[in-house]
Amino acid sequence: MSPKEISFIEQQIIEWRERINARFDSDFYEYGYDLEEETGYLYWAFKNLYHHIYIYLEAKGAYRFLELFKSSFDEIIKSPEKTLETEEHDGQNFLKRLSDIRLFLSPFMAFDVPLKKEENSEQLQDILKETRLIVKKTNSDVKNEVSVYNAVHWILKLYYPSCRRLNKSRFISQFKNYHPDILIPELNTAIEYKLVRKNENIEKFIDQLKIDATNYKGDNQYEKFIAILCLQGISETSKSIRNSWKSKSFPANWELIIVSL
Repeated sequence: MSPKEISFIEQQIIEWRERINARFDSDFYEYGYDLEEETGYLYWAFKNLYHHIYIYLEAKGAYRFLELFKSSFDEIIKSPEKTLETEEHDGQNFLKRLSDIRLFLSPFMAFDVPLKKEENSEQLQDILKETRLIVKKTNSDVKNEVSVYNAVHWILKLYYPSCRRLNKSRFISQFKNYHPDILIPELNTAIEYKLVRKNENIEKFIDQLKIDATNYKGDNQYEKFIAILCLQGISETSKSIRNSWKSKSFPANWELIIVSL
């Protein structure tokens, strides 16, 4: 098999994993959807994923690894119930076999999770920087922060299946629970939006973000935080805003994105 064909199979494996992840959404449990309606598609998708991995390992000449893969999945893949078995982690439901397959693929650079996560993180920032365009293209009426990040969440969900809004994290202080606007568990990233209107004090909103940065603790799943300052009718320079941000000594895992609406 040629390198081009192997590269094609690698991409197919990545895409089948993403399709399964997208179809199986933990929100089904929260909003009362019947997961059984999805069983047929998910089982068919898993079989396609299994066959692509089988061919890939054979093409790579990883025969002992292929035998281990077959012994681990041959019987499971014959049963929809076993294939679609779920497990709970940190209050969320996941497909156990998808996690098992991720471990099997981890030795191969093409499926390097940290590398892919870094690439996806860069893609995430590119999307967030286009908040103004997203709001415009979705015909969103900017009444408040919610109307902004609702539009962005809808787009992010297409790229990151685990993306969710509000009340899913456990940033708990002594007197209050803190909830970012958008959470992306697969990138271990939390996103906070601030809408700053004309004649409002930008410094006040940066101070609010600093309070968030101080209190977003207690949920180890999230290790990266992105703050988006949306300026509406404000001509303040990006440099002066970033100087203010720098003066507040935000943690190193916090990043600032400035957009104009």
